[in-house]
Amino acid sequence: MDKCISVIIPTYNERNYINKCIHSVLSQKSADTEWEIIVSDGGSTDATLDVLCSCVHKLCAARGRARQLNAGAVEAKGEILFFLHAHNLLPQGAFDAISSTIYGEGYDGGGFSNRFSQENKRIKRAGRIINMELKDIDRDHKNISFCGDNGIFVKRGVFNTLEGFRDMPIMEDVDFSLRLGRSFRCKRITEPLIITSSRRLLQHGIWRTQLEWFLLMKLYRFGVSPHLLQKIYRRYQLQK
Repeated sequence: MDKCISVIIPTYNERNYINKCIHSVLSQKSADTEWEIIVSDGGSTDATLDVLCSCVHKLCAARGRARQLNAGAVEAKGEILFFLHAHNLLPQGAFDAISSTIYGEGYDGGGFSNRFSQENKRIKRAGRIINMELKDIDRDHKNISFCGDNGIFVKRGVFNTLEGFRDMPIMEDVDFSLRLGRSFRCKRITEPLIITSSRRLLQHGIWRTQLEWFLLMKLYRFGVSPHLLQKIYRRYQLQK
């Protein structure tokens, strides 16, 4: 299907968030781009699939974000694959920005900058620090990396060449985006901004959550095994 964006959303117990995400996709207005929505569920126990509207393609996949994303890609019909988290919301103009980046500017893929759904002074301050870090990274496109909350998009052919997401317990999105940037043209879209839920920040603490993110990212870039990072992450969560 030409000029079609396949939106692939991995879920696990996202009943309370998924329809808000889907509504933000359905509300997109684009003159020359079609889209489809694929929800790749990893065995939710909260009836996530039951609350989805009929326009969504429901897919049951083996649990694990990389596996769910890859399974969604296999079912996708679009030329562009757009991987979106269930707690993200798309702003108006998101599809036009992707289409312009791929078809107008000739990039092979990329991701978005984002903002949090609820912002106070402390969250905004944390966001500014993150953005400063990203500016330094983006000076060399081969080092650009995206997390799932950035909404990674890529040409289907490029995705296949990279053999999709590696089956990793954590950092599968960062790993994929780094491989994308090293071998293909990759761009960070700074306008419009994807909206990311503030739930993790508000539940676990703004600075502790940001520190966790930075430490995991730095350790991964220094070559620490994703399996060890997952153990560190779990231990950190249990201590909260």
